[in-house]
Amino acid sequence: MEIVSPLDTAYVRAQEVLREDMIDPLVFADLYGQDNVERDLMRVKRWEEQFAERATPEDRENAKLAAVLEAVVHDGVRTSKWFGDQVSTIKTSRFDDIVNGVDAAIEFQRGDRSASYMALAFDVTYSKNISEKLLRIRDEVRSGDLTRIKYFESNFLGMRGEMSGVPRVVVGGDRQSTHNVARSWVQGEDMRHHLMRDRVLLETRVQVEAFERFARVVCKNPDVASVYERALSDLDRTIEGQSIRKNALDGDRVSEEIAFWVGHNLES
Repeated sequence: MEIVSPLDTAYVRAQEVLREDMIDPLVFADLYGQDNVERDLMRVKRWEEQFAERATPEDRENAKLAAVLEAVVHDGVRTSKWFGDQVSTIKTSRFDDIVNGVDAAIEFQRGDRSASYMALAFDVTYSKNISEKLLRIRDEVRSGDLTRIKYFESNFLGMRGEMSGVPRVVVGGDRQSTHNVARSWVQGEDMRHHLMRDRVLLETRVQVEAFERFARVVCKNPDVASVYERALSDLDRTIEGQSIRKNALDGDRVSEEIAFWVGHNLES
């Protein structure tokens, strides 16, 4: 009798959750043209074939863990209201994941039918991968050319098309933390106050605050600084009144590395 691990169970559920909500580029053919969309889909297919050929067993497990973490956060924001009642998530297309480095977008909704957005990139490794993703964000802030999402759709705003100028952060957890939250998730535990919620909120905030200062003080770019300042304001409204564990980043190597990196690599 084959024994199914908790990770495999969580991964199957994660695939179902993410597939159900993932944006489909094919519905954008009227905007971008069928040929354009099909070229993008072929680009995705080539990348996935290359990954399948070259990936090590560790690479495959990391990809599984990252998908589980992404699904947990996606479900946490939508169902358990990790970011509050007026915040939702948008699961981006596979194209925007691979090409633009955006796994999901957080949508901060306002009563006047307006919204602001934050792009998320998920990772469960540390050192090289985290540094590469944070360096890419630093380069975007320095150049003033922030993240774009080609296949973007918001039911709240009733719009679809390209979204540009989006601030981006890395959301991560090490293997142990991700295994722990996966177990809680598949066992149907109450996720509203899970430690991972606090980690995600604090990881996000420490990056937004650091990149806002980097844009304003080092890059002297008030336009980019204002984008991150608005994101910081949105986050603070989310955190206000919630009981957040102030030491939530401690003990998770990915969380600690994110905090260390933004604290030591944004001075010039």
